[in-house]
Amino acid sequence: MLHKSIIHTVMFLTMLTGCTGPQTLLGGKELEDRLEPGLRVLYFNGMFRNVRQIPDGDRAILEKGRPGAPILVIDNQFGENEVFGSGLSRGVGVQMKGYLLLDQMGLYQFQALSNDGIEVFIDGRSILIDPDVHPDRLSGVETLAVQETGWHALMVKYFQRKGSASLTLYWKPPGKDAFEVIPARTYAHLPDDSVRHAASEKRSGTH
Repeated sequence: MLHKSIIHTVMFLTMLTGCTGPQTLLGGKELEDRLEPGLRVLYFNGMFRNVRQIPDGDRAILEKGRPGAPILVIDNQFGENEVFGSGLSRGVGVQMKGYLLLDQMGLYQFQALSNDGIEVFIDGRSILIDPDVHPDRLSGVETLAVQETGWHALMVKYFQRKGSASLTLYWKPPGKDAFEVIPARTYAHLPDDSVRHAASEKRSGTH
């Protein structure tokens, strides 16, 4: 179903320093037991032209970001309707953060169908990008070599400028012959991390 394009291999780093988002690899049963389904989300108003214009970092919630209900799966044909739970059908940027379950060692391949731009980070490293304004199209295929299984830090940045919108993330895990939509069961977040505390501070007016 999905055509292949040039494959760019990104080697997985187990302890990447200076990563953007949650800690690199979620460890310990106590932490895993606190996980909740889906990815945390922030919405940003703006007529973006490139995905890298969207703010990032947890401090963004204290500046412009509007938190929303967790995104449970990224498989959306919005058309000209509301983008996720943003209340907007145009002029919106989205930042989703949490964890992705990579439960096999080996090569994972990733691809996105988007309208407009998207960038995906795993463990703080950009592994897939189709950044600018465009109609529905498939990104290139990107390959990630996973050397340690578990819940890995994930951030997805996306924007919709105007017109129709769509966003679907696909993967081909080790041993699979075809791409499939990344399933909801592999997305999770910690509900009581820094973004929730920042949201509380924003409401109370403290810093």
